[in-house]
Amino acid sequence: MGFLSIAAGVHEAYMHKKADREMVRQYRFMQRIFASARRLLADAPGLEEKRRILVALGEAALTEHAEWSLMHRARPLPTSRI
Repeated sequence: MGFLSIAAGVHEAYMHKKADREMVRQYRFMQRIFASARRLLADAPGLEEKRRILVALGEAALTEHAEWSLMHRARPLPTSRI
């Protein structure tokens, strides 16, 4: 009985660690997208080009947010016991 409890605890810790790695990967990906958008905006010649860049950036952010929401629907955030 004790072995099953330990195995379940190790499995849960592993799953949280794996989820943390996934979040770090997503944050780094979005950091590259925002940095690229910042460079493109600085070099953009006109307002229409800047609008196009901002629309693409907004769509990328919405897509990332949807993925984050789906990930946390399957794995809810821990609630405080306070």
